[in-house]
Amino acid sequence: MMKRIFAGIVLVLLLTGMLTLAFNILPVKAAGTIYIRADGSIDPPTASISTVDNITYTFTGDIYDSIVIERGDIVVDGEGYTLQGTNSSESIGTDVTGRSNVTVKNTNIKNYYYGILLYSSSSNSISGNNITNNGYGIYLDKSSNNSIAENSITANNYAGIRLYWSSYNNVSGNTINNLDGVWLSSSSNNTIFENVFTGCGLYVYDSYGNRVEGNTVNGKPLAYFEDVSDHTIGDAGQVVLVNCDNMRVENLNLSCASDGVQLWNTNNSIIANNNITANNGDGIGLSYSSNNTISGNNITADSPQLPWGLRLDNSSNNKIVNNAFTRSGFFAVFSYQNTVENNTVNGKPLVYLEGVSDHSVNDAGQVILLRCNNITVKDLDLLSTSAGVELFETNNTTISENNITENNLGIMLKSSSNNTITANNITRTISGISFEGSPNNTISRNDIAGVGLYLGSNTGINLRYSNHNSIYGNNITNNEDGIIAYLKTT
Repeated sequence: MMKRIFAGIVLVLLLTGMLTLAFNILPVKAAGTIYIRADGSIDPPTASISTVDNITYTFTGDIYDSIVIERGDIVVDGEGYTLQGTNSSESIGTDVTGRSNVTVKNTNIKNYYYGILLYSSSSNSISGNNITNNGYGIYLDKSSNNSIAENSITANNYAGIRLYWSSYNNVSGNTINNLDGVWLSSSSNNTIFENVFTGCGLYVYDSYGNRVEGNTVNGKPLAYFEDVSDHTIGDAGQVVLVNCDNMRVENLNLSCASDGVQLWNTNNSIIANNNITANNGDGIGLSYSSNNTISGNNITADSPQLPWGLRLDNSSNNKIVNNAFTRSGFFAVFSYQNTVENNTVNGKPLVYLEGVSDHSVNDAGQVILLRCNNITVKDLDLLSTSAGVELFETNNTTISENNITENNLGIMLKSSSNNTITANNITRTISGISFEGSPNNTISRNDIAGVGLYLGSNTGINLRYSNHNSIYGNNITNNEDGIIAYLKTT
């Protein structure tokens, strides 16, 4: 009898141990990067991917590493499983470098710097994926003839899809909701077709010959025109004009796109009487565009820490009049002989001076000095704008005793020398005082404090290629960085 009881106890304990072991079995994870090798093998073989023919590779569970594809003419099917990283710098979810005829589909990809990277790759297909919470969702670099179709690309920090030096690709039928939707950077002859943008849109940089049709931005048409003249834009959720002339963009409501209106190498056009609000990029951005009139627009940002209300880049001889900026402002770089009059920033005058000497600024919502000399900017309250004071090629100027609060940039100097910045109170900005190519300035007795409103980053004083500045007696507190210097060697 005792033997039976003892045997029963042993059996119960054995079964209990087996059940406990069964319920504590964890999914096997590969250690480090997973490779699909050129010979078709999976390395390491413990990875949650299987294949029976060295052509179709199927996920068998969630993967918490990166995948590098070293073999062309294959299909990688996520089967609805997740490929997840740790948001580490430069990490890649799926790396398709130098490959052709690779299909990546049906995968949830998140928490990488690049969700999917195609580098020097052609004729690949990226479809049916859910790509979220990465730096870039899909990044094409020097890649051509690829298809990016029917993906859901949301909540990525930079662009949902970026094409860089990449041509003849097809981007179609994607649902995109990110800080920026699609970037075209030095990329031509691509097709951007029937994508649905929500809270973002298209951004173009030095890119031509692209077919952009049938896309919507927040339920309205993405109005993209290239090599068009003498046309008035109808209803639109975003307007992008490339190589155009004599266009009219009037009486539109443009909100929650990338740039509200973007002009690239577009001249003699009118942007007037529009309400441009809460865009992720610039309200209106002009690059290499001249002789345009920007007038009567209301340009409002959700936060001054977002980009510019109106930005001129290498754009001259434009007329900027009677615009109202709220929590945004004006920026001009390498842009000369523009007429800037009767504009307001948060209800105060936008002071824009070009080629002026021996002048004092007494009332302003924002101050921009271009090629000026011996200007005094003192005792101003410059609140909630893109930048409080901007100096370009301006010398011998004094900026003192101003309150500069909740701006993108407090004070910015570019190619400006022998200026004095003293006793200013600068708070809650990305950079308190920012220099680029600006030597021999004096920065003293400023109070600079930030709380990281934008991207969790704050720099008290940022010196870029700016030597021989005298910096002393400043009180720099509550910033992520005090002083950062990127200096030229001498």
